[in-house]
Amino acid sequence: MIRAPKAHEFLMASLGACTNTTVQMYAERHQLPLKAVHATLSYANVHAENPSDSDSKFGMVDRIEMEISFAGDLSEEQQQRLLEIAGRCPVHRMLVSRIQFETRLLVPDSPRHS
Repeated sequence: MIRAPKAHEFLMASLGACTNTTVQMYAERHQLPLKAVHATLSYANVHAENPSDSDSKFGMVDRIEMEISFAGDLSEEQQQRLLEIAGRCPVHRMLVSRIQFETRLLVPDSPRHS
């Protein structure tokens, strides 16, 4: 049986790749001695800590956890700055923003009868 990735696994892969790329680009631009970035992500649907803050009827929320480490001769200050930059990758910013989502059905033109 072939196992295909689940939707949230694709999302975690996108977030991890975006985070790593964003951090590496920042480090290069600022000439930081970053050798590697490693991000581990997990996803779960959990009970909201404060259900009144949740948009869900059942008090459940999606939770993403990321553990990130940096390899290289980096000071504590540089590591903290890279951690801050990790939270600014485009995928992360999209996930924490309010998203307007609209779906439309596109119906192909039906063949015309002459």
